[in-house]
Amino acid sequence: MKCSFRTLLRQHLECLGKFFRVLAYEQPDFLAFPESDREVLLTRNTKLFIQYFLGRFFFAGSGIKQHHWLLLCQASDYLNDATFLRFIPITTFDGIVNLFRDKKAMARYETLAKEVSDISLHVHCNSVVALACLFHHEGLDGRLTDPARVERSRDWVYESAGYASDKFNCLSRHEMGTLMVALLDMGGVFEKAVDWREDGGGQRGAWQVRDLTI
Repeated sequence: MKCSFRTLLRQHLECLGKFFRVLAYEQPDFLAFPESDREVLLTRNTKLFIQYFLGRFFFAGSGIKQHHWLLLCQASDYLNDATFLRFIPITTFDGIVNLFRDKKAMARYETLAKEVSDISLHVHCNSVVALACLFHHEGLDGRLTDPARVERSRDWVYESAGYASDKFNCLSRHEMGTLMVALLDMGGVFEKAVDWREDGGGQRGAWQVRDLTI
């Protein structure tokens, strides 16, 4: 059975979501949260993790770097010499996949993704960013059973970000918070503007971020 580019992208995003869930359940702090809080965090914050990699992918600057981001920076070393890999701008990508039926929304998404990609981050910072996504709780306090515990975990990650900022030139605590807000904005635009329908039928947004956390 032939798969469309849109289907392949959706499957890849689902894999990113599953990877994020596995990462979450390897964190002792996360396991100590009430089950309901774990689900609230995963349901809302999975999209932050996904948008981080999408933003870095779309503005990676070269085809080789795009493939590194596509593969969670775990690509084989042979890709470093893969000059045949062409850089694909977001407008070209959308022309192939045809995700954004609302082109004004795509332009807004492109602006937000550019803001994220302009933040200078070393690959060593990805683990800190992933944990910052996981424990991001702003806007969730009314839905969390123990928001204070989540906040303590978030503060620990931000302290780690400060250490990583000195050692690996990662983000400061303030910059990390700014990044989380930008990723939330990207996720909001993406969910509203992206249409996964193959033939124009059905309902827009039938596939939501919650499907990534199953």
